[in-house]
Amino acid sequence: MPDDLVQRLDATAARLRRSKGWIINDAVRAYLEREDLRPLRDEETQEALAELDAGQVVDGDAVLAWIDSPEMLSLVAEIDELKGAWRALGTLAPERLSALRRGATIESASFRPEIGTGIPAVSQTRG
Repeated sequence: MPDDLVQRLDATAARLRRSKGWIINDAVRAYLEREDLRPLRDEETQEALAELDAGQVVDGDAVLAWIDSPEMLSLVAEIDELKGAWRALGTLAPERLSALRRGATIESASFRPEIGTGIPAVSQTRG
């Protein structure tokens, strides 16, 4: 392995507090997953080029009009609202996040038919 990669690997391992082997395994796994998708990506590219050759395209003005449509603006607003909710979770104290996580786990487990009716879980999460 070239010296510059070894140095970067050492620095990354130290920063992440992971072994070099873990980082190498993660990198190889990510590479192989990308490569596994290559045939599908190539096939979809060929299909898209065939559609282009056949004149199956959407006018740029139509795309811009769709982007500015009330439907799209509503979808973007929903996404922004969700992002805001997730960001707000980041400002909660760790003990509050832990309590929420326990409540969500109890709640989700209680609705599994093999566990029960859900009534005990509701009282536990509110109590």
